[in-house]
Amino acid sequence: MGGEFAGDFRGEIELGYRNNDLDRLHADGGGSVSIGGDVTTISLMANIIKDFPLGTGFTPFIGAGIGMANIEAEIRFAGLSDKEDDNVFAYQFFAGGGIDLAPKVKLDLQYRFFATSDPDFNGLESEYLSHNFLAGLRFGF
Repeated sequence: MGGEFAGDFRGEIELGYRNNDLDRLHADGGGSVSIGGDVTTISLMANIIKDFPLGTGFTPFIGAGIGMANIEAEIRFAGLSDKEDDNVFAYQFFAGGGIDLAPKVKLDLQYRFFATSDPDFNGLESEYLSHNFLAGLRFGF
């Protein structure tokens, strides 16, 4: 959900969902252990986007956002399972372009870097970031 502001700026509120598999746990000092599990992230972000109209049917843009994320990690190791979650600050930066398909309809192609402050899972030091390539349709009213 979003809207256009004065000039070439627009804003959006984004509800995101990400799910990743866990397969290795890395320790300080270079060691690692094979594990199983999942990391699920639900985020709510406020984004601002700057368009650069070229008048050609293609409009590049850049953007940034801040918000909150709930990160839930389920770790399975040696027949044991533990599930923890944490609410953390989240931020993202992105760039892409909109391609005119019809009046008020654009195909958006973009790259987003998403990261959070370090979640705490009962003393297990961790970090969360992701690189995302997105395609979507944008409708103007």
